[in-house]
Amino acid sequence: MHLSGQRLSSAWRRCDSKSRARMESVHRGDMYFVNIPQELASDGVECYEHMHVVVSRDEVNSLGRIAIVVPLTSPLNKAGAPKNTGVFRDSRIKIPEDQKIWDVDAPHRQSGDSLAKTEQMFCISQVDLTREKRCGTITETAMNSLESGLCFVLNLPPVSRVAAMLAAGPGKALRPPVNLQKDKK
Repeated sequence: MHLSGQRLSSAWRRCDSKSRARMESVHRGDMYFVNIPQELASDGVECYEHMHVVVSRDEVNSLGRIAIVVPLTSPLNKAGAPKNTGVFRDSRIKIPEDQKIWDVDAPHRQSGDSLAKTEQMFCISQVDLTREKRCGTITETAMNSLESGLCFVLNLPPVSRVAAMLAAGPGKALRPPVNLQKDKK
């Protein structure tokens, strides 16, 4: 069935208003236990049931359709070796147990330290995200660490560098200009 732009837009609004009525508010730093079907996961991507942290801005979350999440996993593999070494040293961020604040009535808890796999961030429908009750949140310190992993994965300057550049005033480049016209000799 093909819907025109206007009819499709009104269908989205109806769907969205029904979804919002059932949905709880999603906030940056919230932890949810999410079941990702294996058929949606590729090799090495966390699937099945895992804790996820919302990393999208609250302004984006307030739109009520999607949220960007990062999966949490245990810091050690089945053989007991750390999962955050080698190429994953800068993208897998340790979230210590004392940096997780569990809701009193949390339906799921992952005790102990966790590893945020920032290289596996993805968008999820807030309807799907909130099928399970929120489990808790991470502290601001943990979110700052997680942001450093996101900056690495997305090749963005560290948050502290951006803040320094903004404080320096307008007209300051974050990176030196790139000369796109190489000498053609």
